[in-house]
Amino acid sequence: MQSVDTVRRLTSGRLARPQRLLLMVGVGLLFVYLLSWSGILQALELVTYDFRLWLRGPRPPHPSIAIVAINDESFNVLNQNVRTWRRSNYARLIEAIAAGHPAVIGVDVAWIHASPDPDEDEELARSLQQAGNVILTSLIEHQAGAGYEYNRYAPPVAPLVEAASGVGLVNLTRDNDGVVRRAALWRFHNDVWYSAFGYEIARTYLHQPVAPFDPATNVVTLGQHHLHLDSGQDLLINFRGGQATFPTFSMYQVLNGEVSVEAFADKIVLIGFTTSLEQDLHATAFNPPWGSPELVPGVEIHANVIASLLNGNPIRRAPAWLSAALSLTALVLTALVFWQLRPAMAMVATGGLALAYLGVAFFLFGRADLWLPVVSPLGLVGIAATGGLVERVLIEEREKRRIRARFQSFMAPERLSAVLSRWEELLAEDRPEIAATVLFSDIRGFTSATEALTRQGRSGEVIRFLNRYTDAMIEAIFAERGVLD
Repeated sequence: MQSVDTVRRLTSGRLARPQRLLLMVGVGLLFVYLLSWSGILQALELVTYDFRLWLRGPRPPHPSIAIVAINDESFNVLNQNVRTWRRSNYARLIEAIAAGHPAVIGVDVAWIHASPDPDEDEELARSLQQAGNVILTSLIEHQAGAGYEYNRYAPPVAPLVEAASGVGLVNLTRDNDGVVRRAALWRFHNDVWYSAFGYEIARTYLHQPVAPFDPATNVVTLGQHHLHLDSGQDLLINFRGGQATFPTFSMYQVLNGEVSVEAFADKIVLIGFTTSLEQDLHATAFNPPWGSPELVPGVEIHANVIASLLNGNPIRRAPAWLSAALSLTALVLTALVFWQLRPAMAMVATGGLALAYLGVAFFLFGRADLWLPVVSPLGLVGIAATGGLVERVLIEEREKRRIRARFQSFMAPERLSAVLSRWEELLAEDRPEIAATVLFSDIRGFTSATEALTRQGRSGEVIRFLNRYTDAMIEAIFAERGVLD
């Protein structure tokens, strides 16, 4: 009892292990909060997102989507700058595609300004009306000048809007690192909700009527699929692959009759620029996190958006409450592991748990299109593991060394090791009672003999006698794993 009380006095003024572990949990949560607030956590998580998408690999393109590319080859073969093409030439292109009876034609070309020749707009409008299934593009443009700055909605010119089946925004959403991962299906501008180009094409393909967007639910219904959008009315694009994933025909091949019209039958046909001259090339999530990213034309990104909508399988991000629960569970579980196990075993167990979670996260991403957080839970595991090692190795071991130095002269080595291995249990108020034998030993006639020898000037013999007696008793007590008091 006295030994335990002495240990308690030695450790008084320091935090007990549960308090230290709670402090470690609090520090870990604060650290993750600061990383999240600074944006570092999100940036690292996006790197793991891109890596998971790249590791998953490409998937077959949607069979109902084809692309007619306004590309460099068309520039060379047609021997003209297609960027300044007369709109009557686009009318011929749409007529050639419409001859194959496609389900929808989407034109990713911005005709937001009137042609110098009004007859050109009229001819293109007639072709759009005859096709009866053409979706055109609109933009939200940023305007800036001396003393002013604003955004404006820029639709196609009026004759084309009237002739087309629909209009959709082609503005792409980029994350802070400039990578396109998400698509905004609706955008709010000047008190009006505008639908996206890809959404309008998917809606038309599924013969779904125009329906107003309800921001209160943030749900978009397409056929049998109910898609939940995030607070920015975005969904994560389930990229089928990188560049040239979808069947692509050059514009000149279509105009020259080199493509059979049956290739467009019942399909969604997208017309758009793939040349670098239009500066419509973008980095996407389907790239490894190292090296230079492969740039993908905007029209192919829209094809991926449409495929995600038709398949009803955009990448689903784990809800905020689930992400928080996973992170907190990882932190608390790691702290408990280091509480119960020795540092080496705790590191092995923690590493195994981290690898298991990483495997589950990658598996669910590849098989269920579910994005579970990785950086926050594993970062908290690393913080908790580091804190656990510091707590066990630096703090606890230091206190044990102090206690060992204090008691090694009074306890058998085996008994001292047993006490130190269970010292938290022995310090507890509700520690278990253990049956023990107490031996009180005295030397017969020691007082009178000591007085006589002292008067005779023989004190040295008393000291030598006590040393021999003490050594013998200590040897006998320690042999039985006893404690000297």
